[in-house]
Amino acid sequence: MIHYVRHHEVDTLKWDRCINGDPSCLPYGLHWYLDLTAREWDALVVDDYQAVFPLPHNRRWGIPYVFRPYGVQQLGLFGKDAEQDMLAAVLRSIPSRFLWVDYYLNEQNPTASVRGMEFQEQNNQILDLAGSYESIYDRYNQRTRRNIKKARKERMKIFEYDSPDVLLDVFKANKGAELSSWTQWHYDRMRLLMYQLIHKRRGFVWTLHDETNTACAGVFILQYRNRLVALFTAVNAYGKERGAMSFLLDELFILYSNKDMFFDFEGSNIKGLAEFNAGFGAVSRPYQRIIKSRIPFLRKFRK
Repeated sequence: MIHYVRHHEVDTLKWDRCINGDPSCLPYGLHWYLDLTAREWDALVVDDYQAVFPLPHNRRWGIPYVFRPYGVQQLGLFGKDAEQDMLAAVLRSIPSRFLWVDYYLNEQNPTASVRGMEFQEQNNQILDLAGSYESIYDRYNQRTRRNIKKARKERMKIFEYDSPDVLLDVFKANKGAELSSWTQWHYDRMRLLMYQLIHKRRGFVWTLHDETNTACAGVFILQYRNRLVALFTAVNAYGKERGAMSFLLDELFILYSNKDMFFDFEGSNIKGLAEFNAGFGAVSRPYQRIIKSRIPFLRKFRK
């Protein structure tokens, strides 16, 4: 039986036990992660937490809607035995009071067909770190190898204990300056999320500094079970020209090689980023975006 459970009624111990048993090893469904990223969330729960389906929701122009919070890539149905029929039943159980649904399932969710729902395939890329570093390096393409060699010629140093603010400052002065949709709210939310993850010992920052001790590239890694997620990255013009991000990730893969772990690039549908990730030998792990509008004019509704 599928139950609609409000946030304050969620049994967090049973909830996280279900998430921790899910084969995807994705952190986004953990109750405390949802608390950090979603202003409000309820859930659909199958039986006694056999499977769970987070429902982050909000209201705009008086319209209640279900959405993917900032800082989250995949949600969907979590549980050891999430089957196609179960997923379809859960999707049909999303309350009709939500007039707009723009939601992302996870890579383990089977393909389902639900009337009135549009499904769009999304691309994520994963690199298996279980083998030796040599076997990982063998999968790099020529462009990635050239970038690493180029960066090694520079007098750059890796810092493992910079604050998230250093990473955010690099992003804000470079890629962030091109993104009109990014506001101070996005920086504040990502800063809070990164500091909380560090506090919980679930995340860390790696940055690369040039010879003037200026940060030129960096990555925030979210670590959960056997998955390392590139939650946030930044690079400046100097770093781009010298292959800084390729070098930084390569050093990370040296450290985590020969471990039963995966590196999750957290994307991408953007061609250039997808090609960069594939350059390390990353393989695609598709997942689905679902869209449903209960009112015709909401087809163009945006969060």
